[in-house]
Amino acid sequence: LDPIDCAGSDSVTVYVYINGRMEEIKTWCGRKLPPMLMSNQHTMTVEFRSYHSSDSVTGFKAEFSFVTNFGII
Repeated sequence: LDPIDCAGSDSVTVYVYINGRMEEIKTWCGRKLPPMLMSNQHTMTVEFRSYHSSDSVTGFKAEFSFVTNFGII
């Protein structure tokens, strides 16, 4: 989705470094889970943007792990 498609709703955008520049991978919004992601280096930037605040809207959950085999078995 384009960030404009997420206008007015919470979103998560992921960035990684490619050739020394931070590049946006994609922006997700809504309830659909994004796919598993892997960075090409030791860093990844995850940006959460919230447009609503309440006790029932609690943000997002992320899980991460470090792998040495690039997830290939």
